[in-house]
Amino acid sequence: MGSRSVTFETDELAALVMITVAETQDMLRRQLPLLDAYHRIYGKGGFTKNGGQKWKADVEVSEHSSLTGIPTGYESIDLTVVGILQSMIFSPGFVTAPFLASIVERAVFNGSNEAKAAIARRAKNVTAAVMRYWHTHSLTGGVAAFTTGGWATLNGSDYATVGSAGYIEEDAHGSQGNTVGGLSKSTYATASGMNNHSYDLGGAVGSNGRLGFITVRNLQRERLIDKSKVIYLASQSGATHFARVMHPYRQYTGTQSADIIGPDFKIDGQDCYPTSDMPTAGTVTTAAPWSVLSLDLGSIYPIFLKNDEIDGMFGVVPMQGNQHSGDRRVDVGYVDCAGQWMGERFDSTALFYDGESF
Repeated sequence: MGSRSVTFETDELAALVMITVAETQDMLRRQLPLLDAYHRIYGKGGFTKNGGQKWKADVEVSEHSSLTGIPTGYESIDLTVVGILQSMIFSPGFVTAPFLASIVERAVFNGSNEAKAAIARRAKNVTAAVMRYWHTHSLTGGVAAFTTGGWATLNGSDYATVGSAGYIEEDAHGSQGNTVGGLSKSTYATASGMNNHSYDLGGAVGSNGRLGFITVRNLQRERLIDKSKVIYLASQSGATHFARVMHPYRQYTGTQSADIIGPDFKIDGQDCYPTSDMPTAGTVTTAAPWSVLSLDLGSIYPIFLKNDEIDGMFGVVPMQGNQHSGDRRVDVGYVDCAGQWMGERFDSTALFYDGESF
């Protein structure tokens, strides 16, 4: 008896899967504000590298020389110098998830169009799941596959051990201790760019919220390179409480009418997006929940691995005909998420924590 084969071409299936997945990404990005902002800033193609076991970012952590006053010109000039560069080293992480179809299902589908539609729907479903888990791990951390696969997290409050330290901390600027990319925030604390800003709202957004934002915004602006790359994310409770604080300061144009809610929640002219992925229930963040994150995606950003072999930015590897998984008669495709969060400067990012109460 001859072997059973799929009744449509692999490239035809790949095209349908990619079209379906593109539609999924467009829909889900409205629900995943970190990913939405990333695409808005870096485009749909994202920020990518084509390979490498180690990704390096060279950062300046000290001033090369000291100044000398020479009022007469005969004074000795201090020629003592130090090296200015240190390298931050990041390794790409890799996570994948399968989607399957058995030969029995193909027989039940009874036609190439039905089979293609079913497989495309599964690829769409898996892609959406990978994107959601990436979003959760990036902000909250602790997603098992992403931790095992080597993806870092921004949550430096709950994940502070060397090797798995998160990038953003609730500790005061200059007092942070995580090691990121091989560099200790504590060792290089005198280099202001190595620590993010933070503000303790003290569980009282109504009293401390507006003053906190004004204070930290001024510190951020001094260090910002590109204001357009700063995004604002808030926990559900944080967004609610800050909207209450800002309500008396809302501004309406002639085309807007006041309502009980008002226009979209904005900070410093930028939309602030609520997300349930903000860390609020971890080892540290139970007592110091993240209420609002002002993230500079120009200095802390994900890079995805993308080359001829892999599209790590939620790329689909379509299933081939007559492929088997172990002792099961199924065809298998995959959705890949490969890359890493890179951090080059931290002081243009700010965390506002413990603002879950008004």
